[in-house]
Amino acid sequence: GIEVDGEPADEAAALALAERDKYQFQFWAVAKLGGTARGGENKKGADQGVDGVVGFPDVDPAKTDKSGKSAIEWRQVIISVKGGATGPAHVRDLIGTVESQGGAIGVLVTIGKPTKAMVDAVAEAGVFKPITGGKSYPKIQLITAGDIVHGKTINMPSRGGLPQYQPAPRARRGRQTALDV
Repeated sequence: GIEVDGEPADEAAALALAERDKYQFQFWAVAKLGGTARGGENKKGADQGVDGVVGFPDVDPAKTDKSGKSAIEWRQVIISVKGGATGPAHVRDLIGTVESQGGAIGVLVTIGKPTKAMVDAVAEAGVFKPITGGKSYPKIQLITAGDIVHGKTINMPSRGGLPQYQPAPRARRGRQTALDV
């Protein structure tokens, strides 16, 4: 049997999950990156290249709301997860999806190391600059399953310490054993 602890604990387990069930791999990757499934539900089916989203505030000091505070524009990071072979066409597809969906940043999650052509396509996509200026963020980012297991996160503006985005305490998990059937 294979020992299971609710989620992959290393790169080999993440790759095994992708091979065994691409949808569970997708749900796992989106959740680990702090995203939610499009529409708020993990479900199978046509997603138009959007497997998950992460929202963040972009404060516009030039605009104010009714109370006189700086207006907040909500931006989205669009996450696309691929559980099989990938190439530069997937990067170009994500660029198009980010543009058509009005996203600020796009993240392509892959099971393997990106090719040089993929890295070149990412570089051509440019950067996202928040309204307030300051730091720029890569418009398109590549993150592997191994990166996720090792704690890599999306390079994006801070969520500003908003209370609704504070992480919940981690639940304690028991050990389970899955049986090969």
